[in-house]
Amino acid sequence: MYFLLLFSAFFIISCASKEPVVAVSETLDSAKVDTTEVFRDPEALRDLRKEGKFDELHKQLQMWEAKEPNNLEMFVAYFNYYVNRKMTSQIMLGEDALYESRKFDKDDVVVAVGYLDKGLKIAPNRLDMRMGKIYILNEIERYEDAGNELYAALEASKKIDNKWLWRDNEEFGGGEKGFLSAAQGHYDLWFDKGTEAALKQFKRCTEKQIELYPEDVFAYNNMAGYYYAKKETQKVLEYLLQAELKAPNDCVVLLNIGKIYLEKEDKEKAKKYFTKVLDIGDEEEKDIAKYFLEKL
Repeated sequence: MYFLLLFSAFFIISCASKEPVVAVSETLDSAKVDTTEVFRDPEALRDLRKEGKFDELHKQLQMWEAKEPNNLEMFVAYFNYYVNRKMTSQIMLGEDALYESRKFDKDDVVVAVGYLDKGLKIAPNRLDMRMGKIYILNEIERYEDAGNELYAALEASKKIDNKWLWRDNEEFGGGEKGFLSAAQGHYDLWFDKGTEAALKQFKRCTEKQIELYPEDVFAYNNMAGYYYAKKETQKVLEYLLQAELKAPNDCVVLLNIGKIYLEKEDKEKAKKYFTKVLDIGDEEEKDIAKYFLEKL
């Protein structure tokens, strides 16, 4: 859920099942490499990367670049090459489950981003490149640079009316909703990191999103989450009430408001919001509302 009830998570709508440009872990079947023009077969290139055959992969990319120096997919392939060739990963034990921890070579990432920049100069509306760039900058903790990129993407989204392209210059098709959902993943990362540098970009880009998309409920929830992390309860409530005005029957918003009133010990108002969820929520939302009503 976005800006979940206990302010610990965010709701992310999938972006029309489109994969990010960063291909750091793939599970394709192995392909035999028996041609000098492997670059014309993206699956074969992915197999070379998966198998760790980076020297051969680099040769193929050089041939591709020589024949098609402005090919956008070639820039993406180079990006994935540099991001992956020195990337290391290991399985870590988290609080609730195992997770994969990845480390990227920062010098290689700089080179990788340079290839995306070349592509974006040709096709600034390639959303996969923009999102991939923001993702990898965040991964190496260059939060200000990542924030600058998301801020620029927000501005560009209005200028092009969210007519984005994706891989192979296909129409993205997600429109405003798809774009903002794609952006939400970056907000999640900043919020989860919780450092001053990360939260600064979280707040800055969220404020820009509210300016550009004042009817979008996500952004108000984001700001409420930011102020919750800062323990500024009144600010949290102000943004949640704005969210309620935009979406009066959004049960996550209603539950969050009820939770804040409960923390403020205003049981009457808390009961009002939890009871409304009982009337209009789905089963999961109703169960949460019941839980808090029992605490009153």
